[in-house]
Amino acid sequence: MLSAEQVNCSRTLFRPTRFAEYCLGLLWFVIPSAASAFVAGDAHRLYATHQVQGGVVVTGNTLMAQSVVAPQVNAVLLDQSAGDVRALPFDAELEAAYLFWSGSTTGRTDRTVDLTAADGTRFNDVAADRCVTVNNLGGFFYCRANVTDRLRDHGGPSRFNGTYFVGDLDASPGRIQADGMCLDEFCQAKYAAWSLVLVYRSNSARTIRDVFIHDGFRNLDEDQNSAGIDRFTIRGFDFPDGGDARLTFFGLEGDSFLGVPPQDTDPFEPCNTCFDYLEFNGTRLSDALNPPNNLFNSSSPGGFTLGMDLDTFNVSRLLMVGQTTASIEVGSGDGIVNRFNPQPAGGGESFFLGYVLLSVDRNAPNFSRDGTRLDIVPDQASPTERVVITLRVSNEGTRDAPNTRVTLRLPVGLTYLPGSIRVDNQDPVPGEELVSPLRDGFNLGNLRFQGDNDRIITFRAAIDAGVQPGTRLTAQGQITADTLDVAVQTNQATVTVL
Repeated sequence: MLSAEQVNCSRTLFRPTRFAEYCLGLLWFVIPSAASAFVAGDAHRLYATHQVQGGVVVTGNTLMAQSVVAPQVNAVLLDQSAGDVRALPFDAELEAAYLFWSGSTTGRTDRTVDLTAADGTRFNDVAADRCVTVNNLGGFFYCRANVTDRLRDHGGPSRFNGTYFVGDLDASPGRIQADGMCLDEFCQAKYAAWSLVLVYRSNSARTIRDVFIHDGFRNLDEDQNSAGIDRFTIRGFDFPDGGDARLTFFGLEGDSFLGVPPQDTDPFEPCNTCFDYLEFNGTRLSDALNPPNNLFNSSSPGGFTLGMDLDTFNVSRLLMVGQTTASIEVGSGDGIVNRFNPQPAGGGESFFLGYVLLSVDRNAPNFSRDGTRLDIVPDQASPTERVVITLRVSNEGTRDAPNTRVTLRLPVGLTYLPGSIRVDNQDPVPGEELVSPLRDGFNLGNLRFQGDNDRIITFRAAIDAGVQPGTRLTAQGQITADTLDVAVQTNQATVTVL
C-alpha cells in the first residue's frame, strides 16, 4: 500500500525515469508512510464445515469507486453493488449461505447491510452475527452473518443462479482534492467490500466434497521490528487419488502496487524482494492475473476491484493422496527484519485477509455417478400387471464401502412379488419371503472401488387392483456404508398406470 501523498507521483511510475525515481524518493523521505507494520486483528480459525454431495460457489464486489484524478484511491461510496452466480447445477439445494462485509470505519462499525437474493427479494438490515475491528490506518471493521434461512426459499427459477446485491454499508471513502492530493493521512487505504458464500447439495453432483471456511480478519505488513507473516492449518479432509481441491480467499485493501515505497513499477524488471503472497503447503499461489509475489492486487471474478481480492486457485497438485491437513502462510514483505532500517526494501504492503475457503473432494465411496441407477420396466402398466425393478449399485469412488446397505420402499399401489429378489442373478434370501428385503435395508457387504465394484439387484412387483389410470407410482432407493458419511439417494423411477 502506498502512503496517501504518493498517489500523484506513483501514477507516473509504471516505467521508471530519473524524474520518477526522484519524485518517489523525495516523497518517501519527506512524507510519513501510511503503513504501520505488524500482524494484527482476529486470527483465523474454523468457522464452518460441510460435507456435501455438491459443492460451493462464491461471489462478491467492491462497494467503492475509484477517483478519476487519483485512480489508486477509493473516493466514492456506492449505494450497492452486484455479484453474479452462474455455476450452480439445475437441481441445486441450498445447504448454507454466509455473508461477509468489511470497510474503513467512519468511527463506528456498520453491523447491518441490505441483501437482495437471486429472485429479487430484498432483505433490509441483515444483522451481523459477529464483527471485529482493527485500528490501524484509521480503522477497519469486518462482519459476517449466516443468511441460510433468508435465502433458502429464494432460489428463483434458476436454482440460486443469478445476481445478488449488497448495499447500505456505511464506510469511509478516501477524501481528495481536485488535483488528486489526499485530504487525510490514510486516503489510499480506504475500501468497502462484500462476499457471499453458497454451499449447495445436488443429486446430479458426481462427488462428495468437504468444505472448510476458516474466518478471521488479519492486517499484515512487515516493518523493522517484525515480519508481516501469519500461519494456520486446515484439517479434517482426506484427499483421494485424482481428487480436486480449490482454495478461495477474501482479501481486502490490497492494490496493484508493491512495497512502501512501491518497488514494482517496471513490468519488465519486477522487484525480487517486495512480496505480498499466500502459500498453500509451501507453494505461493498464482495464476495469469495474480503474480505469486503480488497476490493481493485488487482482482476478483468481476475484474479489477480496488481494495478487494476474491480469488480461487486449483490446489489439487499441491496435495498428496491421503493427505488430511494443509498449511496456510500469508505474508507481506520478504520476511527479513532489520530494526535499524524502518523502511526496508522488500517491506511489502499493508493488506487484510478475511475468510479462507477450501473445497476438496472426499476420499470416499461414490454411488452418485452413472453406474448407480434405478429402473422400472415397463414404465407404463395396467392394474395387476407385473413390472421388473432393477437397481444397479456401483462404487465409482476412491475407497471401499464396507457394509453397503440398500433401502428401497415401494410406493402404495405397487406390491412386491414374494421370492423374486435376485442379486447378480443369485437368490440372496432362501424361501419365499413375503416382504421385500430392501424395505428395511439389505446389506450387500463390502463393495470395492476397484475390480468387482458393483451389484445388480432385481425383483418383480405388481400394480394393485383398483389403482386409478394416470397414477404415477415412483420409487427411489437410498445407499449407506461404513465409509460413507452422507447417505446417497438414487434417481427416481416411475411407472404410470394405464
